[in-house]
Amino acid sequence: MELWVQEVNRLRAESPAEVEATLRRHEADGTTDSPEYQAAMKVFYKRHVCRVVPNPDCVARTDAQLKADPTVYFTINGPSEFHCIGSLHSWNITDRHG
Repeated sequence: MELWVQEVNRLRAESPAEVEATLRRHEADGTTDSPEYQAAMKVFYKRHVCRVVPNPDCVARTDAQLKADPTVYFTINGPSEFHCIGSLHSWNITDRHG
């Protein structure tokens, strides 16, 4: 997860300045559930997660399920892709490459 967080933040740094400022402000304020933060996340997702518009049904359903009940995601990851504070924070299998 440490490698994931490093890479996702490298990609995030390529975001437009106003998107990055919005993400940072809400993360600092603890308001990552705000509509403004979610809209900024969508900019990142459209660029780095799924570029198909409209999103395929499987992606749309997953997004809807996460919004309906984020308990598991928040528990294992945290409030966003950018900093893992959940139970997966120290997960690492890089020694298994091969």
